[in-house]
Amino acid sequence: MEAAFPFMAGFRSGRPYLTGQTVDTPRSISGVKSTVPSLSARWMLDGQFVFHGAAATLQWEAFIGQMNGRTATTLVPIYQRYLPKDRDGKPLSSQNMARLAGAQTWEAFGFENRQITRIETGSAAALRATTLDLTLFDTTGLCPGHLFSIGDRLHQVLTHIQPTLATHRITFHPPLREAVVAGTHIEIETPVCRMRFVEDDEGQYDGAFDETAPMPKITFEEAI
Repeated sequence: MEAAFPFMAGFRSGRPYLTGQTVDTPRSISGVKSTVPSLSARWMLDGQFVFHGAAATLQWEAFIGQMNGRTATTLVPIYQRYLPKDRDGKPLSSQNMARLAGAQTWEAFGFENRQITRIETGSAAALRATTLDLTLFDTTGLCPGHLFSIGDRLHQVLTHIQPTLATHRITFHPPLREAVVAGTHIEIETPVCRMRFVEDDEGQYDGAFDETAPMPKITFEEAI
């Protein structure tokens, strides 16, 4: 089951981080603890939210119910303090305008709304790959530290080199959750990650009637 994320609730804080990059191993007889890389690293996010008014409160309550404890998953939007730039070095549109993908907007300004592709994969990549060649369109590219998503899976850029004029090559983590073909859309404006609650009682608040702005907390983990 998938629950719709409550977009009326504002993020007060929340930064994704990876956990499980190594296997917990015992110490050897010499006292040295081995370090063994793991293939099961996953994203975590500790988020605090705030919401006001009837619509946002009811949306939050519905979201908690739809998640049904740890049963359901949701696409958590990932916010970055510093986003990539467009090809002119200016802020991306998501920073100063609403997301209109799939919305009916033709009567307002006469344009059909569609997904904006700023980066695509320049070549195919296999399952568990950690290197991608990119084709840039309307962006100056990704910097190490930037987050992006392919489908509903989140990744972070580690290095970025340009072996040829038209080829941009990045390394990233975690490894690809599934193989991708050339021409796959890479989301850099509003990346998402499919996640679920860590505990069944996430997102609860005391419900005091004199509390004008509830600020519940949720710890998410990637749903793999």
